[in-house]
Amino acid sequence: MNDNCYIVSGNRVEFEEYCRRKFDENVALGTKPKSYVYVESADRLRGMNVVHGFFIGTYKQRPDIAEIKERILVINTRTKPSIFSPKGMNPVSVWLDEFPSIVGSMSTKV
Repeated sequence: MNDNCYIVSGNRVEFEEYCRRKFDENVALGTKPKSYVYVESADRLRGMNVVHGFFIGTYKQRPDIAEIKERILVINTRTKPSIFSPKGMNPVSVWLDEFPSIVGSMSTKV
């Protein structure tokens, strides 16, 4: 699974400030920092199976925000594949729920 946290912000400066703040918080708590990725366009999400991250700052003012939200919605609402046992018996479905409905979270309620 991809451990990157995708950040949609109004601009790169907001993204960099967010990363610095989160890094300082992780250092203070003694936890491992996440790997943050700036979503500069909807193309950054192309080919993804799952996207998780946050909308921050002035993201609503981006001219491409509708396209980014649509791409996230499509990616995160795809039908999850079923995994079958080696003998072809006892199918097991795999369901991932990584996005609780939290304001500011990239959930399927875009």
